[in-house]
Amino acid sequence: MGIKNSIYAKRVVSFIESLKALLYGSKAGKAETLFCDDLEAEEQICRSEARILEEESREARSKTIVHEIIRMVHEEYDTDLTLEKCAGRLNLHANYIWRLMRSEMNTTFREYLSQYRLKMAKRWLEETDMPIGEIAEKLTYNNAANFIRYFKKLEGVTPGQYRESKILKNDGRKAVEDNSI
Repeated sequence: MGIKNSIYAKRVVSFIESLKALLYGSKAGKAETLFCDDLEAEEQICRSEARILEEESREARSKTIVHEIIRMVHEEYDTDLTLEKCAGRLNLHANYIWRLMRSEMNTTFREYLSQYRLKMAKRWLEETDMPIGEIAEKLTYNNAANFIRYFKKLEGVTPGQYRESKILKNDGRKAVEDNSI
């Protein structure tokens, strides 16, 4: 919609310029001069609207690209997904996507992917009894030690301690619920 409006606005500007050329080319009287002044004002309005429409179109495209990157991360976080692979699929340059994510989401692709993987790790630690080594492997860590080190750096506890604290918390909640029955 924005692109069609932008093209329309450019055509209107072109039409107004043609009219001005015709009127200024002839022997213009006072009425024609006033009409040309009105045309110039209308031309400025059209140019302004065209710029606004182009900007809205760019913003919409940026949001679409970022949403597509987010979708890829959510669907493929457990693969060796990279910014370059995503860029290649979208036929865009990796630096362009990096800048878009930075401006639209205030984060980089790598940071977003790491945070999403951490979120999934926490979910699996809370909801499953999957071994930590298997979680690390599913999240494409080279080894469990790297995963444990990263997890502790961000969460302040190891994955095992995190799981244990959630089990204790859930057991405590369960005990309170059992006592209230």
